[in-house]
Amino acid sequence: MASKRGFWRSLGGNAGARRRGGSHLDPDAAAAIGLGDAAIVRGAQIGDQHDDHEENRPNIGKRVVRGYHGTRLGVAATILEMQANEPSRKPDNWLGSGAYYWEAGLRRAWIWAEHRYGKDAVVVSVNINLDQCLDLVDGAQHPLLQIAHELVRRDFERQNLKLPANTKTQHPLDCLVIDYVCDVLKPGFTTIRAPFEDGDPVYQGSRITSMAHVQICVKGPASYEGPFRIEEHG
Repeated sequence: MASKRGFWRSLGGNAGARRRGGSHLDPDAAAAIGLGDAAIVRGAQIGDQHDDHEENRPNIGKRVVRGYHGTRLGVAATILEMQANEPSRKPDNWLGSGAYYWEAGLRRAWIWAEHRYGKDAVVVSVNINLDQCLDLVDGAQHPLLQIAHELVRRDFERQNLKLPANTKTQHPLDCLVIDYVCDVLKPGFTTIRAPFEDGDPVYQGSRITSMAHVQICVKGPASYEGPFRIEEHG
């Protein structure tokens, strides 16, 4: 698959109609997964508020967080020079295409970077504006994922293609569904935010895990506020 945007175009009029339809979600797909009209309306309202009424948009109020990105020295130098972070286009990214950050997670970013790059590890940080965020923390926007999954499933079935499956370390299905939300259903989201359970229980029987974190995927440079900087090892 050359690119997801190319793939959506290859699906023909059905996807194109949804793309032109703005905030109108597919009622057949919603009904097929038991969401019904209320979920369609709620999903449409999420998009309409996001697009048209700033005071009603989810997570509005100039919400800015610090994001930490683990990388290697040469890449960090390029980020500082260009004041930009090249988005990842890997087909198994957890939250779709974009540049990835640990929210307020300097320690976690260093652990990841050192595990991957050893002595060449570096952590850069930047302020990230979550004004236009597909925020998957509290569940209010989960209906968008459910509808997108059903539409993607039908598109694959129509073309006799096998839908990818997630594994413990790779997430091609989640990547496909979230990119579909952002590219087709609701263009305009500039960030995606989600919590992840990771690591071992902090004590026997605990549901709290040692590496739990919130991850942010930034789809483009408009969400960055202020300069990138190198972080000292904590």
